[in-house]
Amino acid sequence: MRWLVWVMASVGTTYVFFFHERYKLMELICYTVMGVFPALVILSMPDREGLCELLVGGACYCLGMVFFKSDGLVPFAHAIWHLFVAMGAGVHYYAIYRYLYTPAANQMKTSR
Repeated sequence: MRWLVWVMASVGTTYVFFFHERYKLMELICYTVMGVFPALVILSMPDREGLCELLVGGACYCLGMVFFKSDGLVPFAHAIWHLFVAMGAGVHYYAIYRYLYTPAANQMKTSR
């Protein structure tokens, strides 16, 4: 899967260099696919705890795309997009903190 991400990144870089702003819908579709593609790992997860937070964070990013593409049509659209990105990152940070981070005090109690 890692090689596919690198291929997509290389194609995207080449696209931006030669065709930026020419095929806007294609650009949006590619960014969306690249953002959703890593979520396929969820299908192989035995424990789906924290999935709701990941989905909410992803939804924040996707809703923010609407404002990103509305720049110039909606007042402050770019700033609103940044708010959605910050909300998505915050929800993902919370999910990592809640489900993956184990404080040192808990680690010492469980190791005895």
